[in-house]
Amino acid sequence: MDHSYKLNNSTRSPDQNWDDFLFHIPGDHYTQSSLWAIVNEAIGWQVIRVTVLKDRKIIAGVQMLIKKTASFVVIGYIIKGPVFGLDEPRLIKDLFCELSRIARQNQVCFIALQPPNSATWLNLLSELGFRPSNIKMEPIATILLDLNLDQDSLLAQMKARTRYNIHLSTTKGINVREGSVQDLDTFYNLLISTSQRQQFQIYPKQFFNSMWETLNPCGHIKLFLSEYEGIVISAQVILLFGDTAVNKMIAWSGQHAKLKPNEALMWYSIIWCKRHGYRYFNLEGIEQDASFAVLNKKPVPATLKFSVTSFKLGFGGRVVTLPGVYENIYSKALRKFYDNALNRAEIINFNETL
Repeated sequence: MDHSYKLNNSTRSPDQNWDDFLFHIPGDHYTQSSLWAIVNEAIGWQVIRVTVLKDRKIIAGVQMLIKKTASFVVIGYIIKGPVFGLDEPRLIKDLFCELSRIARQNQVCFIALQPPNSATWLNLLSELGFRPSNIKMEPIATILLDLNLDQDSLLAQMKARTRYNIHLSTTKGINVREGSVQDLDTFYNLLISTSQRQQFQIYPKQFFNSMWETLNPCGHIKLFLSEYEGIVISAQVILLFGDTAVNKMIAWSGQHAKLKPNEALMWYSIIWCKRHGYRYFNLEGIEQDASFAVLNKKPVPATLKFSVTSFKLGFGGRVVTLPGVYENIYSKALRKFYDNALNRAEIINFNETL
């Protein structure tokens, strides 16, 4: 190890020094923050954090959440980490070596890692024991809106139908307002309705309660709601960290579709974030097939015509592809069993624990 650096590890949350370091690194690094670790404690995760200091200042680090699965395998996951303030190969290798040591010390057998959007060190992962994985964690394609553009330019880059729907929603009586803790039950009920309609699993309510209790006092979360004649139709959670606002999720009752409440909701949140000084608005995930089509200037697949992806593409912006997931299995026996298994999810059960 380069002795000009000092490696520390901790399980402390909150960790203000770590969060301050992340806050000043470009990009949406909220999933690496100690505050996000506290949120995930509500659903059984524990945190391990490794930081690299130089002259008593953090210059790099990584936060890993760990949990024991139903099959008694201790797994770790790292989303958008490690984060480096300096791009030095030796520093990168030293940090990963310390991460490996701490993981083994905590009996972690399996690590799934999704690097940050701007990672330049992906070529080093194979020699550090990582290989590409088919595990799905965060989306690997998204849309970024540049909030430095003026309002007219943001509208101009949208599809004509989206602009029309935003105008329609305002003329037909859709009202959007900022929510509070009193609106969390309403949001969660809408989320249940959405999950039943679209057939996906959702986190338990205590996860969202923890999210609000942890992030709201620091100004890192906003809840917006669309209403028609005083009844809430849809709700949106926005996470705010550093220079980026992230559209974490929209929940919708499925009612009053012709009034376009979700277009009104998204447009309101975009303008709110612009007015409050955020540089980027991340629409948080689109289908990979759609991203390839857009980037190659080809039509989006017809199967996605009425999808959430199509809805997001309507707002324009820049389609960005993100790094996929890499895995490292420290146990040779587990690796052999995992590689030969017909259903790997039954062994690691990773998606169900997230």
